Amino acid sequence: MSSPPRTNPLPAQLNPEGAPRVGTAVLQQRFQFTGPLPPPGILEQYEKLCPGITTRLVDAAYAEGQHRQGLENKTLDANIEAMRRQFAEARLGQIFAFAIAVTFVLVGAYVTLEGHPWPGTILGGVGLGGIVTAFIVGRDKRQQPAPEPKEE
Repeated sequence: MSSPPRTNPLPAQLNPEGAPRVGTAVLQQRFQFTGPLPPPGILEQYEKLCPGITTRLVDAAYAEGQHRQGLENKTLDANIEAMRRQFAEARLGQIFAFAIAVTFVLVGAYVTLEGHPWPGTILGGVGLGGIVTAFIVGRDKRQQPAPEPKEE
């Protein structure tokens, strides 16, 4: 809040030619505050100008805080739910990958027993290679620290 500038006349001074010289000085005060409510002195001045305004300002600040906390809680709940879904999706992917790998191994064994050793070995090798690769790559990703975001 700013108050109007005050002007105070300076005493008359004589310039070299003998004529009086008059000047003014300006004094300006500036108040600045942060937060939902102004300082008590300013609130008191508001209350003198508009009775009941202090109660409304305090109630508005309280309501704003409640609203902000509610939004933060909703954001936190949404993040937790997203993590749960991501975990369930990853688990389901692991189950399907294991099922596909086992299918390749079983088909490879069946083809080998039916008299086709090379195609059976290739199918079985693809299945086992997929399982081993998934475990190695998955373990490497868990051991590496997450990259830190770059600040511009």
